[in-house]
Amino acid sequence: MSEKDKEPQGEVPIGTVIDGKYEILEVVGRGGMGIVYKAHHKFINKDVAIKLLNSQLCNSPQVVTRFQREAMASARIEHPNVCQVTDSGRTPDGTLYIVMELLQGRPLQDIIGEEAPLPISRIINISKQILSALQKAHELKIIHRDLKPENIMVIKNDDGSETVKIMDFGIAKVAIDDIPTTPLTTAGMVFGTPHYISPEQASGDPVDGRSDLYSLGCIMYEMATGKKPFESDTLGGLLRKHVTAEIPKIAGSGGDVPEKLKHFSSLVARLMAKSPDDRPSTARDVLSLLEKIEVGKPPQEDITTAETIMMEGGGVGAKKISAGVGEILKSLGTMEMEKARTRAEELMDFTILPPLLRFVSVVKKYPFMLGPWVIMLIAIAILCVLLMIMLLKMSCEGGEKEKVSIEKKSLTYEIEGERKTGLEEKKTGEDDLIQREIGKSLDLSKQGKDREALDVLEALTTNLSISSKPSFLLQLAVMRARAGKYDLALDAVERCRQVQEQCTAVPPMQEVMVSALKNKDSAERASRYLANYATLETIQALEKIAREDKNKWLRKAAFDALKEGKHFQKLEKWSRDTILFVNETGACKKKRDLLKEIREDGNPQSLPALELFSSKRGCGFMGLRDCYSCFRKELEKTIQSLKEK
Repeated sequence: MSEKDKEPQGEVPIGTVIDGKYEILEVVGRGGMGIVYKAHHKFINKDVAIKLLNSQLCNSPQVVTRFQREAMASARIEHPNVCQVTDSGRTPDGTLYIVMELLQGRPLQDIIGEEAPLPISRIINISKQILSALQKAHELKIIHRDLKPENIMVIKNDDGSETVKIMDFGIAKVAIDDIPTTPLTTAGMVFGTPHYISPEQASGDPVDGRSDLYSLGCIMYEMATGKKPFESDTLGGLLRKHVTAEIPKIAGSGGDVPEKLKHFSSLVARLMAKSPDDRPSTARDVLSLLEKIEVGKPPQEDITTAETIMMEGGGVGAKKISAGVGEILKSLGTMEMEKARTRAEELMDFTILPPLLRFVSVVKKYPFMLGPWVIMLIAIAILCVLLMIMLLKMSCEGGEKEKVSIEKKSLTYEIEGERKTGLEEKKTGEDDLIQREIGKSLDLSKQGKDREALDVLEALTTNLSISSKPSFLLQLAVMRARAGKYDLALDAVERCRQVQEQCTAVPPMQEVMVSALKNKDSAERASRYLANYATLETIQALEKIAREDKNKWLRKAAFDALKEGKHFQKLEKWSRDTILFVNETGACKKKRDLLKEIREDGNPQSLPALELFSSKRGCGFMGLRDCYSCFRKELEKTIQSLKEK
């Protein structure tokens, strides 16, 4: 860079080359934090956008943190509806910059200003893409917190369709363990744009993904009406309206189908509910509802209800019982006894409930008995029963909790390029840096400092060249898994596969995917990956997990991977029968038939799986009833037969 390029104030002169590769072509945007330029990447012959932080703000730790957070958060979200950040760094004078894809489109803010109200069909198309991006961000525990039309770019494609890109994750809330920075906010601080801010954000309360859904509701309202949902002459008045005011009705455009508009308006109202608990739980849920509205169906949700959860040994999940009891007490308080019975029966099929429901019918007959003190005593009595059930369960199971232990020793591979990975790589000038940083990371890991070891590698992820190296991605996946960042580890697995197809077949990557399977939050995604990429050795490990692991959810995840990958039918018959017995839920006759098959198969290796069902307690009142009484005789007969082999 020339001497005049080092001037700390004003615009960067056209023709300046930053970091030896980004040639500044023109200014494309200005903001309070800096200037965005169109630049040309000289090495790969591609135009990019480069944002330079105002040099006067480079001395502000909070502004610098925000700028760095935008780079790190955006770089982590690899999604077609998120503006991709490919690089970041500092100029010689210390000015921070971010390099991102150059978007040729219009801000949604301009489209609303010039064309609103938009047709519902177009709003749904735009909103679905925003939701898809939010779903990915929220899976990575990244909350945008400043979603607004100004931060959404709409690009017109050659075929007339539109692609949406979300930008500016500058005040994103990122999981603390994922990005080790000082927090941008403290309790009680308000961040975000006032017209789109959620009530909890306006109040300075903690936020989660549902805050972004509220902001999206405001944007959808504005697209449909051309007006912001709330206006006020003062900032305080505007924030108060978000917290307390009713949502105005949506009239829509003249060409909208009334029924579709009705369902759309209802969904917007739910997204803008004052309490996060009254909004849809996830972006995925909203996406599903929008897809139904799009085809003219009423957006009926699948209601998540408390259900019977049978732990191994037949125990009952107390959390689910409490949900059912809560419904009964709630209905008792309003004297809606039939509603209590109906709802409780929908929720659960416990033998503990009939006595309670009989009491409900008594109270219905003699309502004068139901004073507030009686309700309180009922609640105390029920809680005591629940406590006794849990204590009994613990004594039956030896106090063991359902958990999965991930041994770190299974993830101690030292990756040193081609020699150990077998992966082909093009040599670049950054190879020495990569190997040095990987070595530093491994040294920290050997000292038990997994988080610090991961931080060393994460610092390199915004470098496009380095983050395309299979050896780097392999080690990044391993270290993310060792640090318990399983979703991020799977991101690295997928990125490595995109760079080099055989990347998923190497043993360390197989171990990463199996480790992610053993984490409940990432099990579903890991199951899909293993269905496609599992090697023969890993398939054998999945077979054993699906057949005899003590954790029901883990058995099912492994079973799903085997089925989806079409590996299940290739297993030996005795193993297939055993896996079906422990995983399939069905009528008692089906279970008994499978036990007969297992007995005829005659393989003693089925015993560990069958013995998972050996406990004769765990159901009914006080957990004293046998949960498997309907096939107990057949089970004992089969176990005895296999023991004699």
